[in-house]
Amino acid sequence: MFARGGRLVALADVDRDLRKLLEGFGPTRKSHHPEYPFWRLRHDGLWELTNAGKVVSRRGNTDARKSELLKHDVHGGFPQEVYDALRRDSRQKSGRAALCN
Repeated sequence: MFARGGRLVALADVDRDLRKLLEGFGPTRKSHHPEYPFWRLRHDGLWELTNAGKVVSRRGNTDARKSELLKHDVHGGFPQEVYDALRRDSRQKSGRAALCN
C-alpha cells in the first residue's frame, strides 16, 4: 500500500497481488479468494473499509462477494492513526539507514 502512495486501496487494484501472496504463503487449495481477508480484516481494528455499508453479504455467512466489493468500489486500509505510525516508523528507518551509509 505504501508503494502505491495511499492509505486506502481498492480491491480491484490489489486483487492480483493479494492472490499471489495467498498462493505463496497460504494453505494449498483449489482457488484463493483475496476478497476474504480484504473483507474480514475490518473486525480486527487494524483495517477499515469505505462503502462497506452498501455491500450485500452472502446468505448463510457474513462474507462479501468479490462482485459486490468491486461494484461498490470498496477501498480498504489501515485506520489513519495506524497508517501514520507505520509511516513515521518507515521514515525513521530510512533516516537511520542513510546515516549508516
